[in-house]
Amino acid sequence: MEDGRYWMITNLKLGSTSTATALTPTDTNITNVWTLPQVNAGGAPSIGEIYDSPIVDALVDTPGQYSLQTDITANDFYGYYYNWCAATAGGTASGGVNTCTNASTMPVGDATGDVCPAKWRLPSGTTTGDYAILNASMIAGVPSAPSTTNQPSNWNWSGKFSGILAGSRNANTFDSMGVATLLSTSSRATADARSNTNQYITASWVSSGDGYNYRSDRNPLRCVAR
Repeated sequence: MEDGRYWMITNLKLGSTSTATALTPTDTNITNVWTLPQVNAGGAPSIGEIYDSPIVDALVDTPGQYSLQTDITANDFYGYYYNWCAATAGGTASGGVNTCTNASTMPVGDATGDVCPAKWRLPSGTTTGDYAILNASMIAGVPSAPSTTNQPSNWNWSGKFSGILAGSRNANTFDSMGVATLLSTSSRATADARSNTNQYITASWVSSGDGYNYRSDRNPLRCVAR
């Protein structure tokens, strides 16, 4: 990409709807072995707001039901949805604070591990993070300082990022399907003690890494090469 780094052009789909998935430092961006729980097929059950346990959801896997692509399944198109505890592999943030904390606290610093493949990582958020740098670089055409200038055409399906409006899953429902997407980052949100930052994309607006939602919400993920 224009920021000089390699980015995934599809959302992450790591996990199994039939069993838990063992992850190791050999295959994943973690320093210790960790187990990703079984994916909730179809987003079931409605489990409410879970902050301190890893949760992964999948859409009902019906070709063309949600996506614009009728020749692939919804999960292949949108990927899976991870709360922040799962996205960060139950890991720690800088300062040694565990990212799987309850609703009244927020880790100090960014997550230091995640479920991206080995040699890849979860992008950082905030107005100075990876997404803001990529945003500025796509506008300028060369690596550039971070920017939150609103130019959503670069981020959408037909743009440079090939963004997918995959929505998000809150406590009980999938939300904003085909309207927006919230891609989780490795960064905590300073505006709300219960939240992590995200890259919020719609057809007409982009947050450039400084959007945020509850850490219990399950969001799609993209990864950037380390």
